[in-house]
Amino acid sequence: NLTVSSGVKLELRAGATLNIASAKKITVNGTLSAQGTSSNKITFKANSGTWYGIEVNSSGHFNPSFCNFDDVQTGIRYYDSDGDVHSCTFTDYSTALRFQNNSSGRVDYTSMTEYGATALDCAQYSSPDVRSYNEIEDNYYGVKVDNTSTPNLGVSAGGGYNSIVNTVWDIYSSNSATINAIYNWWGSADPEPSLYGNVAWQPYLTQPGGKICRGSW
Repeated sequence: NLTVSSGVKLELRAGATLNIASAKKITVNGTLSAQGTSSNKITFKANSGTWYGIEVNSSGHFNPSFCNFDDVQTGIRYYDSDGDVHSCTFTDYSTALRFQNNSSGRVDYTSMTEYGATALDCAQYSSPDVRSYNEIEDNYYGVKVDNTSTPNLGVSAGGGYNSIVNTVWDIYSSNSATINAIYNWWGSADPEPSLYGNVAWQPYLTQPGGKICRGSW
C-alpha cells in the first residue's frame, strides 16, 4: 500500500504508468497530482489481478486529468473530500467513482463503461456535479444514489450533456428528493430510460453530444 501523508505532495508526470500490486491501494491524506494530457495520459493499473483503488480522505487532494484507471475494485473513493475528475477513463472496475460522507466535486468528459458494474455511487450526503459529456454506459448501475445524496446530472441552468445508457439501471435513487438529470442522451431519440426513484430527466437530448433537445417537464 502507498500513503501520501498530510502535507506531502506526490506528483506523477504526464505519460507515467503506475503498476499497483493486487489488492493494494493508494491512500491520499496529502496531495496526489496526476495531470496528464490528451496525447500523454497517466495510467493506474494492476500488476496482476485487481488493485483496490485510490482513497481520498478529508485532508487529501486528488483532481486527476487525462488519466486511465484499469483493473480496479473502486477507482476513486472520495470520503469527506472534494474532487474534480476531468477527461479520465475507467475500465474493468466494480465501482468507478464513489463520493461518500459529504463529498462533492465535478466529473466531466469522463468515460465509465463496464458490464455488470457501478459507474457512479453517491452515499452519505454527497452531491457531485456530473455534467458535460460524460460517458456512463454498459454498467449494471449507471448512477446509484442513497437516500441522503443529490448528485446533479443536469438542471435547467446547465444540462448534463452526458450519455447514460446502461444494461439494468441508468439511475437508481433511494432518495425521495428529486435527482436532476435533464438534457442527457439516453440511447434513443425517443427514450425510455431505466430509472428508479424521483428523477427529472426531461427535456432530453435526441442526439448524443447535445445538438438537439426536446421534451418537457
